[in-house]
Amino acid sequence: MTRSTFPPAGTQQPYGQPYGQPGFGGPGAPFGQPAPPPFGYQYPPRKKTGLVVGSIVGAVVLVGGLVVGAILLFGTKTLDKGDAERQVSAAAGQLVGAPAEDVSCPADVEVRAGSTFRCTAALEGQPITFTVTQKDEKGNVGISADNTFVPLPAVEEDVSSQVEASADEPVDVTTTCAADGHTVLVDPAGTELTCTVAAADDSSRSVQVRVSLGEDGSATLEEVLDS
Repeated sequence: MTRSTFPPAGTQQPYGQPYGQPGFGGPGAPFGQPAPPPFGYQYPPRKKTGLVVGSIVGAVVLVGGLVVGAILLFGTKTLDKGDAERQVSAAAGQLVGAPAEDVSCPADVEVRAGSTFRCTAALEGQPITFTVTQKDEKGNVGISADNTFVPLPAVEEDVSSQVEASADEPVDVTTTCAADGHTVLVDPAGTELTCTVAAADDSSRSVQVRVSLGEDGSATLEEVLDS
């Protein structure tokens, strides 16, 4: 991992603005610091971790889970394919937090307690699968997702928290990460995102960072990009 910090004052930042003119805090303040406080004011203690600090703690990860449903029987020996797909589609909304598309389950699934089968689907163009377990021979099933799901807003919020914690003085920022239009990331291990971190009160004061995601959705801030 490349360890880096915000470039020193005078280094060119995005949008053609030199670092340190002005910073996150206001006119004349260095990048990443607010304007000087009133004389005698004391900021509350704040932990300084540096801009690059291993894993961001707290990314919201939706993993597995189980939804119980019932699938209609086609005759007495097989499950109804269409109803199985409807049940999986409904379960996806509960398990993933976003609608699944193109749900497809196998045909002619024999009714047998304890047996399992898989259905395929897509989430914002990302392939996903669900495992359906038959609880009995009456069509009662348990449906679980086979993938790990990480909401993009959770990653963005955690990146903001890490940058705020790294600043020498209190600062509020917002983060936007480019993820090919996805609002939920599927099996994100190893995924790298380019994120723009901007001052909450002035989006023109910003910097780009590269973030990598772990198997559990935890984010690591790898480096600050020049542009």
